[in-house]
Amino acid sequence: MNNWISLLPPLLAISLAITTRKAYLAIFSGIVAGSLILAPSFLSGLVPSVNAIALTLQSPSALKSLLFILMIGSIIHLLQCSGAIRRALFIITEKKWVRSRIHAQLLTFGAGFLMCLEGVGSMMMVGVIGRQLFTNHQVSKQKLAFVANGTGAPLAWLLPISSAGIFLTSLIQVQIEQGIIEGVATQLVMDSVHYQFYTLFILLSVPLLSVLPHDFKYEQEKSTIQAVETQSKAISAMRFTGVDI
Repeated sequence: MNNWISLLPPLLAISLAITTRKAYLAIFSGIVAGSLILAPSFLSGLVPSVNAIALTLQSPSALKSLLFILMIGSIIHLLQCSGAIRRALFIITEKKWVRSRIHAQLLTFGAGFLMCLEGVGSMMMVGVIGRQLFTNHQVSKQKLAFVANGTGAPLAWLLPISSAGIFLTSLIQVQIEQGIIEGVATQLVMDSVHYQFYTLFILLSVPLLSVLPHDFKYEQEKSTIQAVETQSKAISAMRFTGVDI
């Protein structure tokens, strides 16, 4: 397929993921949409989509990953519903452990290490804990998103025992079995950690930007306010000098 219709399945999946926040619904809808586009009829398009999902679930590694993500999400949801996270935030606030914007950001960054075995779980933990702390200390949601993604994703790829590390080890193991490379897969993954320059840079930039006063949204709002003030002063000067505007 060489036309724009091939873009519909991923666009549909991305749109549903953003609007509904249901990842599985978005992925399933994208698969079904792609099968329907390729099939001559509606019914014949449903069968390949169901077969694709069935083949994915037959893979032990894929099924384990799905179950692991569901388990992490269940644990975080349980912590929220039980009030454990709310109580922890209350204790932190009551004892004044977080006294500034820097403390709030660094504590949120450290919370990402609690679920370091799964990148998605780490991001969820950062979001749950950091939302209230960032609101209390007037730190933008944009920076919270950066802290969550800049903590969870790098940790997942840097740790060989994480889900992403295990996936990477399995890919290397296939290359070893085919005789393309030599060595032990786990050892190769561990030896390559210090070569992941981009991942290390992003992870280290989170505490660095937490210490610095920079904030994504507020910097943009500050620039907008300054531009409006400059324009207002220019208009006032024109009126004062009698220039028509």
